Amino acid sequence: MFWHWLWRFFVPLPYYVTRPGSADKLSPLVTVEGHPSNSEGVFRLVTIAMGQANIYSYLAAKVLPYQEIEKESDVRGENETDEEYNVRQLSLMNQSKNNAIQVAYKAAGQSVKIEYRGVYVLSVMPDAPAAKVLEAGDLITAIDGKSFESSAEFIDYVRSKKVGEKSRSKL
Repeated sequence: MFWHWLWRFFVPLPYYVTRPGSADKLSPLVTVEGHPSNSEGVFRLVTIAMGQANIYSYLAAKVLPYQEIEKESDVRGENETDEEYNVRQLSLMNQSKNNAIQVAYKAAGQSVKIEYRGVYVLSVMPDAPAAKVLEAGDLITAIDGKSFESSAEFIDYVRSKKVGEKSRSKL
């Protein structure tokens, strides 16, 4: 009986809880050769923690400061699987890291070269023909043997295709 009651605390609810994460010093993580670190002040990496709510975290968020409850439908895409959600979150984190690196290099007076590698698949509609060959996390590097220099070129090419026209993707 006790285990049956305890189990209920860990059942996921259709909500997510957002709360403050950590504020870690960046100095051990970021260095720029030829540029001494600024001894005045400290740069910190600030994080936000978010996770699917259970009854315990939901109730805690109701009474604790700086915690917010979000509907699952406001956080996840329609019919988005756990894998697709995780891939999307990792993609957003990588974009954020890359943006921070670019800003840091530019602030240090260094040049930045951006190399386009392809388009990451964040989700695949289950009834789409591509669902048999693509999955969240795949990197498409070419279509029909054609490589692209930017996402805009990739999108323009895909838009130029007729509905139902077949394509070959290189992963």
